[in-house]
Amino acid sequence: MFVPLLLRPLWKALLAVAVVALLAILGGRAALERIEERQLAESLPARAQLAARAFGRSIDPTSTPEFARAELAELARRGVVHLSWIDARGHLLADSSPGEIERTDLRALPEVRAISSGAASGFSFDPQRGSAAAVVALEGDAARGFLRLSQPLLALERRKSALTTTVLGASAGLALLLAALLGWNARRLARAMTRLAAQAEAAASDAALRLDVDPPEELTDLAVALQRVATGLGGRLEALARDRNQLRAILASMIEGVVAVDRQGIVLHSNAVAGEILRVPPALARGRRLRETTRVREVSELLEQVLESGESAEREAILPGVGEPRCVQLRASALEDARGVRAGAVVVIHDITALRHLEDLRRDFVANVSHELKTPLTAIQGFIETIVGDPEMPEDLRQRFLLRIQAQSERLYALVQDLLALARIEAHERVLELAPIDPRATLERALESVQPTAEARGVALRAEIEAPTPRIEGEVGALEQIATNLLDNAVKYSRDSGQVVLRLRGEGREVLLEVEDDGIGIEERHQRRIFERFYRVDKARARDVGGTGLGLAIVKHLALALGGEVSVRSQLGSGSTFTVRLQRASS
Repeated sequence: MFVPLLLRPLWKALLAVAVVALLAILGGRAALERIEERQLAESLPARAQLAARAFGRSIDPTSTPEFARAELAELARRGVVHLSWIDARGHLLADSSPGEIERTDLRALPEVRAISSGAASGFSFDPQRGSAAAVVALEGDAARGFLRLSQPLLALERRKSALTTTVLGASAGLALLLAALLGWNARRLARAMTRLAAQAEAAASDAALRLDVDPPEELTDLAVALQRVATGLGGRLEALARDRNQLRAILASMIEGVVAVDRQGIVLHSNAVAGEILRVPPALARGRRLRETTRVREVSELLEQVLESGESAEREAILPGVGEPRCVQLRASALEDARGVRAGAVVVIHDITALRHLEDLRRDFVANVSHELKTPLTAIQGFIETIVGDPEMPEDLRQRFLLRIQAQSERLYALVQDLLALARIEAHERVLELAPIDPRATLERALESVQPTAEARGVALRAEIEAPTPRIEGEVGALEQIATNLLDNAVKYSRDSGQVVLRLRGEGREVLLEVEDDGIGIEERHQRRIFERFYRVDKARARDVGGTGLGLAIVKHLALALGGEVSVRSQLGSGSTFTVRLQRASS
């Protein structure tokens, strides 16, 4: 029973023999390569020089490539080498074995680079490729360029093989000898340990029995102690594994990124969310310094601060990335070991980009609503104060002021109505009952409602509705409001005497409602925000044309409620096209 245990030194000895044999083979092969390289560095350029002289004398300006190849093939056959004729730029002119190196970039070869840089000759030795090469300049009145001579390292490979065979044979003999010696020693020790085990077993039932050897401890007591240790350790390891798995599950399910480092700043753990925010896979970050794996210096600096001070810290950071920058909140704390000694630090990364965006929207919304409400109220208040303060005001002037008060009241009423409508849509208080509808009549009513505004500005309205009219899955009121808002917006921002085109056409399982104008257009940087409430591309022009600034926001939310979406395609100075994709009715 003790033989396998006692034979472990045999495996170590055999492993040592294998390592020594491997080192001997590698060292011997390296020595052979160095010797071969020195010999070839002396002989190969000289042989290349002789071949260059012979080849240079045999060619003239009238020599054809076929003649040059034949000459090179003859010289190569005599010397059992490979010859290539190349020009000063490293391009192949002729080769003793066509096709062998035609696809090789000769300019990248070290021997060609050496002679191209002005050396008298170039030489390379490449055991990996199994060849050595030399390059020399051609000699002769009609010669031009260089001659490259390469030779396979056949002799070197034979000597390497012989060395490997010799070392392996000697190692095998030594291994057999060691196996015999260690096996004999293992059997001898096993017999002694068997006797010790028998005496230990007898000692378990007879306390007066003493072992006739002097072990460190009685084997029976050692076995019992080891069993107790193993039982206790197994329970602890099971508890640790359970806690570790629970912790991993918790960290993996967190929406925040978590990175833990030791005292040296080496990453101990990084969950998937942290990898996505820092743009470094957790497997790549683990075991390396955080600074080496990510360019987000704010995280590294905060962790270093906590490692140095031991105090918790937090900060916000803007992380550049694809598209909009990300705003993150970083909170770092120190980690302590079982003795209360600082062992590292952990940082929690919370992406608050959406929160900041919502705060910006809320702030802008409050500011815009306040402005939009204040403007008509201020006008109404001013006109009323003027009328009240001048009892003798002419009737025609009083009537004009009252008409302006009425216009501002209507503007205020329209704003409140749009705000309420948008609030109902967003709160899902307005439930749309979708049904198959024919949109032609609805779109015609929308055109009629916008016609007076278009005529006042000299804008021509035109409809292009596909025949037969594709039916949509929608709701008449929502579709009419979408079309009216888009048409009204297009008319207001069209050029004077321009035109607005409303199109309806089917496209696969969708129906596209398009409103195109030839107005001022929208810059690309504004297009992704054009559907936000109160967002104005040109605030000065928006005040001139009127409107509440909520029309496109209502279009967006109604399109979503209908199961579709809205988009804009525009170029500054060339007009805009708003497209609403709606679901085609199934019947």
